[in-house]
Amino acid sequence: MNNKRTGQPGSTEETAGQDWLEAELQRWGDEAGRLAVPAEAGQALRSGLDPSSASARIKRSSRRRRRSGYAAAVAMLLACILMTASVSPAFASALQHIPGMSRILSLIGSDPGLHDAIDHDYMQPVGLSDKHGGNEFTVEGIVVDQVRMNVFFTVKLAKPKDTVYFGDMKVRDGATMQEVAALSSYSMQAEQDGIYRGVIDLQMGDGEPVPDSLSISFSPDSNDQQLVVQFPVDKTKSAGMEEVLEVHQTVSVGGQKLTIERAHIYPTRLIVDISFDEANSKQIFELGDLSIVGEKGEVLQNKGAFLGDKEQTLQFDSSFFHTPKHLTLKVGRIMALDKDKRNLVIDLGAKKIVQAPDDQVGLTSVSRQPNGNYELQLSVQGPTIPTDHFGYTLGSELTDANGKAYQANLKRSGWGANEDKVTIDFKIPADQQLQNPVSLKIDNYPAWIDEPFEVKLK
Repeated sequence: MNNKRTGQPGSTEETAGQDWLEAELQRWGDEAGRLAVPAEAGQALRSGLDPSSASARIKRSSRRRRRSGYAAAVAMLLACILMTASVSPAFASALQHIPGMSRILSLIGSDPGLHDAIDHDYMQPVGLSDKHGGNEFTVEGIVVDQVRMNVFFTVKLAKPKDTVYFGDMKVRDGATMQEVAALSSYSMQAEQDGIYRGVIDLQMGDGEPVPDSLSISFSPDSNDQQLVVQFPVDKTKSAGMEEVLEVHQTVSVGGQKLTIERAHIYPTRLIVDISFDEANSKQIFELGDLSIVGEKGEVLQNKGAFLGDKEQTLQFDSSFFHTPKHLTLKVGRIMALDKDKRNLVIDLGAKKIVQAPDDQVGLTSVSRQPNGNYELQLSVQGPTIPTDHFGYTLGSELTDANGKAYQANLKRSGWGANEDKVTIDFKIPADQQLQNPVSLKIDNYPAWIDEPFEVKLK
């Protein structure tokens, strides 16, 4: 594994980068000093890209507070860079040559792998735009490794809007024009009236290769023409940049067996592969309270997972460029439900639950639309509801009494004043042949086994 850094401390190139960063810090420090710094400025540095944000909304009414926190966050970040490490020419170059890059840094926040990748010259400048009707969409640059892509972009609107939604961005393979099979999230900030800078974070699905080119489309709203930018993706930098740790250790939790198979360390992500024993009496849905700890106590935070009935992949911050001698996976609990209780049976006509795992789930309402579709609301209650989940849902696979498959599409879910209870709204596109009762396969349920365990990865 090649961890060689670009540039040498004290070189002319690095000194120039250091001087530029110091000037940038001074400029941002002056701006931050003129603006009120909100209490959440520090949180802006810690939060980073939020995997739960499927879309983002920016309101002009809160721009002043956002911009002041933004300036303070970037100033704090640049200060940390200058105080804690020498600045590589690659990092300084990315800041200098990609428009708005210093502001975008506050969006990626505490993502050590991404910062390290930029520091090691993984940023590919793009600088391509599409413009129509005074609206402009620009892809500024991209950071790529074998399992993840981060696309940095700028949007300029001819007419600033009270509310701007970015959830309709589409990222497609430039060759096939099919949507990229990845878990995507967006993070962005308003820089000034009509100008927004942001990041698209794409975590590739299991076994899905990074495309050779991307086509990203965006429309400010339904009345605006779609803006499209297509560009090549250079994968040579990250080719072969992977450390594989074979583990193959089986753990028993509450009588359920799972095996930590291996870990893959890439420049921007550390991934752990897990499999479940088919003889388990319970279906394991997910692992909770996750972290990976190095020998010096440094913590790699969990960044999500790709879930499955037989195996899962857990994603964490990367340690690729720091090569710790020891890494330990820590798990606080697992979510698991008896396999014979995985079906939630509902009589839509009688508007009642026929079969449920327990009394934590309830049917709030059922209605049928003129087109035959059903809309229903369920509630799930319990002190261990995972309130950090966005779009919490019990499941989506639905079959009727005749075994015909339907899809239960999540409309929305959320918590009210009582955070121990979540309401889930479903829409079921159905036809007149749907036969009651229907059975929903449960993929997520607040049934936890609190038995912490640790596994040494390295």
